[in-house]
Amino acid sequence: MNVAVVGNGNREKAMKSVIEPSAGSSRVNSCVLVPWTTIDEVVAQVLDTADLVTIGPEAPLVAGLADKLHSLGIPTVGPTAAAAKLEGSKVFGRKICKEAIVRTPRYWRIDSERDAEALLANWEGPIVVKWDGLWGGKGVTIHHSAREALAKVSEGLPHGPVLIEEFLVGQEISVFFACDGVNGRFVGDACDKKKLLENDEGPNTGGMGAWSPSSYLTSHLLEEIQGDIVEPVLQVMKQRGVPYHGILYLGLMLVNVGGTILIYLIEFNCRWGDPEAQVILPRLKTNFVNILTATLETGGLESLPPIEFYSTKLVGVTIAGKDYPKKGSRLRTVVGSGKTYRAAHLDAYGQIEEMKDSGVLVVQDIQYRTDIGVGIV
Repeated sequence: MNVAVVGNGNREKAMKSVIEPSAGSSRVNSCVLVPWTTIDEVVAQVLDTADLVTIGPEAPLVAGLADKLHSLGIPTVGPTAAAAKLEGSKVFGRKICKEAIVRTPRYWRIDSERDAEALLANWEGPIVVKWDGLWGGKGVTIHHSAREALAKVSEGLPHGPVLIEEFLVGQEISVFFACDGVNGRFVGDACDKKKLLENDEGPNTGGMGAWSPSSYLTSHLLEEIQGDIVEPVLQVMKQRGVPYHGILYLGLMLVNVGGTILIYLIEFNCRWGDPEAQVILPRLKTNFVNILTATLETGGLESLPPIEFYSTKLVGVTIAGKDYPKKGSRLRTVVGSGKTYRAAHLDAYGQIEEMKDSGVLVVQDIQYRTDIGVGIV
């Protein structure tokens, strides 16, 4: 089997590393990265060479790449464009939550500045503003004044409706499921750091680091997530005629209310996270290709044995260009491993120091957080 991974970022490199023959899969002869450009260009590269395609970024999924490849008879891991609207439209995602009776923060759809002004006139506390569409993890902002929030709403309205949500205080975690249209199987969890700077300060980014497992996800909470979110959402999507196949990434908030942990769905994503994939995939003991291929057919996961994980703790530190996120990009993820989070943290930052000493990383050209994985029990 020849496998193509669409995308060439740090997430896709992590996917390739657990697919290629050196990872121990006897089913795979080769695995290549295919940069995302246009649907036609990707098709030209994989049409006669790939036996299986898996798509890394959200943009090609929302654009309909999986639909096109399926129509050409190429087995492709990832949701159709219609199903990928779970991530492609926050408004659509909230509609699905309402139909599936999934707990979310209180939210209001805003279609005009007048709507926003009326809503925020007597608002107390932080204000969450979410633009509709794909914004590379940077379409969500938190504001501490109505004036700031209104300015962000005005900036987003030309692109479509905007959501204003209540601000929740709790622990955010990322939980991932492989889905076959009717079933969802847990394939890992992580916590990531979105803010650019230490102590969660600075602007939002696509992710400046992560660790796995999250340390907050108990077996009881996982059962709740499976039964109260994943299964109802898959059922609603199937009823709508857009069954969900591929990886479903849930951004969740765990909120302590009088000693009871309530789970809130903050966002859907239709693919692996970046940098979460870099710290989840190496922990998979179950063959990754077997998981991917099981998502292709309706009910395919039912014949897959229980998914197993290594007990290793992983901490990933994002190395970004010095001007990120205003311009430039995230350059690489340095992943440390250990029996404890502390050991994994020390391993990751030890690697970074070695790269700086050897000239692989040039200090004046990069930036990274120094607190990823600190204080995790």
